[in-house]
Amino acid sequence: MNTQTITILDILKKDKGLDIHDGEIIHNLIAENINNKVNTVVDFSGLTVVPSFFINYAIGQLYSEYNSETLNKYVSIDVNTLTPTQVRQIKIAMDIARTQLSSDDLDADER
Repeated sequence: MNTQTITILDILKKDKGLDIHDGEIIHNLIAENINNKVNTVVDFSGLTVVPSFFINYAIGQLYSEYNSETLNKYVSIDVNTLTPTQVRQIKIAMDIARTQLSSDDLDADER
């Protein structure tokens, strides 16, 4: 199976000042790989600041588009490229996305 490493710094050409548009770029690359059944490794090397809204858009939004099984199969994050604080930020964003998705599913069932 093919694997692509998405090194955020190489794609966005900046190590700080990431915004929602940047998150959209990374999100779209990951989503395209999932749709093409390509494994993706997300590499945060060289980033000095990773805002939570960037993480929410780049990664968290994927939970509203794909199930956890698909994401676990096709997407991984190179935690060796993150600081401990960044790891916590990403875990929080993923937990919120999962919780929100579960809540949305329950709401849909009640309709």
